[in-house]
Amino acid sequence: MNKLYKQFVQFSGAMLMLALVVAGCKKTFDEPPYKDGNPDLKVTNTLAELQAMYKGAPVDITNDIVLSGVVIGDDKSGNLFKQIVIQDNTAGINIQLDASNLNAKYPIGRRVFIKAKGLTLGAYGGLLELGYGVNDSKQPVRIPQALIDSFLVGGSAGNVVAPLELALDQLNGKYQNMLVKIKKAQVSVADTSKTFGDPTKGQAYVSISVQDTTKGSLVIRTSSYANFAATKAPKGSGELTGIYTIFNADNQLVIRDVTDVAKMTGARNEPVVPPATNIELKTSPLLINFDDIATELPIGVTVRASASATYLGNDSIAAFKKAPLKWTDVAFGFKNFASGTDMTLDSAKQSAATNRALGVRQTGSVEAGVAFVFEIKNTTGKKNLKMSFKLQSLDASSARVTTWAVDYGTGDTPTSFTTANAVGTMTTGGSTAASNTVTVDFGSALDNNSNKVYIRIVTLGKTLNSGNRASSAIDDVQFSWN
Repeated sequence: MNKLYKQFVQFSGAMLMLALVVAGCKKTFDEPPYKDGNPDLKVTNTLAELQAMYKGAPVDITNDIVLSGVVIGDDKSGNLFKQIVIQDNTAGINIQLDASNLNAKYPIGRRVFIKAKGLTLGAYGGLLELGYGVNDSKQPVRIPQALIDSFLVGGSAGNVVAPLELALDQLNGKYQNMLVKIKKAQVSVADTSKTFGDPTKGQAYVSISVQDTTKGSLVIRTSSYANFAATKAPKGSGELTGIYTIFNADNQLVIRDVTDVAKMTGARNEPVVPPATNIELKTSPLLINFDDIATELPIGVTVRASASATYLGNDSIAAFKKAPLKWTDVAFGFKNFASGTDMTLDSAKQSAATNRALGVRQTGSVEAGVAFVFEIKNTTGKKNLKMSFKLQSLDASSARVTTWAVDYGTGDTPTSFTTANAVGTMTTGGSTAASNTVTVDFGSALDNNSNKVYIRIVTLGKTLNSGNRASSAIDDVQFSWN
C-alpha cells in the first residue's frame, strides 16, 4: 500500500505540473491583441487634414502618415461593396479595398488605423477616397487584398459614433463620408411606392428622393444587391440616418440597413417644399445682381449640373458655396465670387468686395453640363424679350477654355432647348481675366407665352486645352421687353 501511495503521489504531481505548463502556454482568444484594443501607433493627422491635401487632382502619399477613425459603414448588408467608411471627430473617408466580407474584420464600431504612406488620395464624382494608385480616369483603385494588412490595422471594437444632426439645406462637401441624421425627413410622395433596390437586379442602384422642412433635398442611393433591396421606402416622416456622400453636384445618403430609416413612421409634413418661386416680368428693365448671394440666390435663379440639350439639369444648390471665395479656388462648386468688374483685386479685397458675382469652377469630374438658370413665370402680354449680362473669366492662371451658350425652353419640365443668338465673348479661361458684356435678342420666340420660360447660360461641351479649368462668373443680368 505504501508503494502504491507513493506512485499515486508521483503521478498526481506530474499531471499537475503538465497542467500548469499547458495552462501557461494557452492564449485566451477573447483577449484584445493590444493593451486597450488599439495598436501602439501614433496618429499623425486627422481625416480633415487628409482631405485638405486634395486640391482637385490625385495625391500620392509619400510621408509616414498615420490616420485613425471608427468604421461607420461596412459591407455586412451588401449596400457597400469592397469598401469601408471611417470617421474621426473632424471628417470621414472612404477606403477602397479589394476584398469581400470586410465586416468580419472591420465591422461598424471598430477603430481602424491607416498607415497611409504608399496610398493615393483621390475622388470619384467629387467623393474623396483612399486607394492604391489610380485608374485611367484618375479614380482611386482598390487596395489589393494581399496588401490590406500592410496599410490597415484593426483596433478596439464597440466604439459608437454619434451622427451629426443636420438639415438638408446644411449639407455640403465638408460632411462627406460622415454619419448624419436628418430630422423630419420623408420620402417624396412619388417615391413612396418604390423599394430601396431593384430585387430583379435590372437596375444596379435605385435612388429615392428625400425632403425635409427646408429647401434642401437628397436621394437615398441603394445597391440592388443590398439584403434590404426588396424593402419598401417608408411613407412617414421622422429621423433618417446614413452616410452622407456626393456625386458631382448631387447630395446622396447611403443607409447601412433598414434600422437607419426605422424612425420614419410619423405624420408627414406637407407641403415639405414651399411653392416654387420664379421671376415675374413686371417693370422693364429688370436687373438681377448677386450682391446678396451670401444669404441666398435671387428669386428664380438656380444653379444646375448634369444639364444637357434635353434636360434642364439637377438643382445643385447644395454645391453652392455662400461664403466669399477667391477667384483662384480650384475646388468644384458654384461660388460667391467678387465681381470681375475690377480685375485688380487681391485676395483680401476679393473677400471684402460688396459687388458680387455668381460663379462656378469646373473640375475633371464636373465639367460639361453646368448652368446658371433663370425661371420666368411667363411672358404673358410681353414681347421682344432681350437679355444682357456680364460673362467673367476670373482666374488668369486657368489655361483651359470653357465655351458657353444661351438657350431657352418652355413649360414646367422642358425637354428641349433652343440656342439663342448671343452677341459677345462667350468663352472663359484661356489664361485671360476679363469681364465681357453679352447681349441676347430672343425676337418673337418668347412673345406672350403663358408657360414658364427657362433661360440658361450653360456649357454643354468639354473644355479645351490643358491645365486648370476656369473660374467663370455672371453678373448684372438684365431682362427688357415691350
